[in-house]
Amino acid sequence: MPEGWEPVSSSNKSRMACHAEQGIYFKEYLGRSPATYLRARVKGSRARRTQDNTRALNYFGIEAPQILHRGELINGHEYSITEQAPGTSLIQWLRDLNSKYRDPQALRHELLDAAGKFVGRIHVAGFVHGNLKPSKIIANKTNGDFKFSLIGNENTRRQAPPSGRNLLSNLIQLNAVAGQNLRRTDRMRFFLAWHTQMRHLSPAEAKLLAREAYTLATRQPQ
Repeated sequence: MPEGWEPVSSSNKSRMACHAEQGIYFKEYLGRSPATYLRARVKGSRARRTQDNTRALNYFGIEAPQILHRGELINGHEYSITEQAPGTSLIQWLRDLNSKYRDPQALRHELLDAAGKFVGRIHVAGFVHGNLKPSKIIANKTNGDFKFSLIGNENTRRQAPPSGRNLLSNLIQLNAVAGQNLRRTDRMRFFLAWHTQMRHLSPAEAKLLAREAYTLATRQPQ
């Protein structure tokens, strides 16, 4: 690997590396199955979809790191160079709270309140993420406030408004976190903050989504 680049864990559909000094990521998109090829012909390539979806998110005031360049390698695989979002993932914040901070409970409450409002902003703008795990939300605390960025936007899409099924899917993905990192009261704090942005949902509708997301997520293997 060239000097300054470090490999980054990723799915089996891509290969990634980070250049921390320059604040950029390299991503090679693996796999060119017939289905992938046909989808690219109809909906655009994976890098192109990520670029378009990121621009749409930014247009609605939702932070997401921009693709700075994309192209094709000599092996025929597509690649992209993306700016690095400041901060660390939401799941890493939750794991580090007890070991790194003097008042972890107060900071946990602040983090989950802010994260819930951020996800609510995404949904109320009409966007649904393709796989909204806590690792896809990057959190950074600056000037006393949490700021967030949304990554992995290849399959993010916009609906007006998002269907209940798609909202539930995102909420289940966010809830699929081991209990030691996110307690039930923490999850409810997140949902209450999320609902402050989703004013078109009645309290009963929001409570139903929260209960279903928690029940279905906790049935999944951690």
